[in-house]
Amino acid sequence: MTDNEQKKLSKSHPLSLRFNNIISNSDENVKDYPSLIKKAGLNGFKKITTSTKPSTGTTTKPTVKTYKKGDAVKLSGALLYASATDKKVRARKSGTYYIYDGKEQSGRYRVTIKKSFCGKWPMALFVTGWVSKTDIK
Repeated sequence: MTDNEQKKLSKSHPLSLRFNNIISNSDENVKDYPSLIKKAGLNGFKKITTSTKPSTGTTTKPTVKTYKKGDAVKLSGALLYASATDKKVRARKSGTYYIYDGKEQSGRYRVTIKKSFCGKWPMALFVTGWVSKTDIK
């Protein structure tokens, strides 16, 4: 780098320093001391540790709640749909309902208002509607 190029660089970067014809931007050489102090647990901070243990490969899967025919479920403002894939909300329901057949479809279950209605045919007479699994308590 010529002297002329170095002068231009030092003018365009006022924090640049020149040592033995090597130009250094001083921002690159600054350490974040507050972060280092916190990480090391100095000055009253709790030491930040990161786990370096290798994974054992065993993970616990969260238990997924499933419902079976006749299970009583609590609904609180649950969205009611006409089918498992319907996008239009037909009503909101609250109270105790019963799982009609225990078959989950598209994340929804059929519900009915009486336990004695579970599994009865014709379905259209006994199914109140479909509710999302996430709305069931």
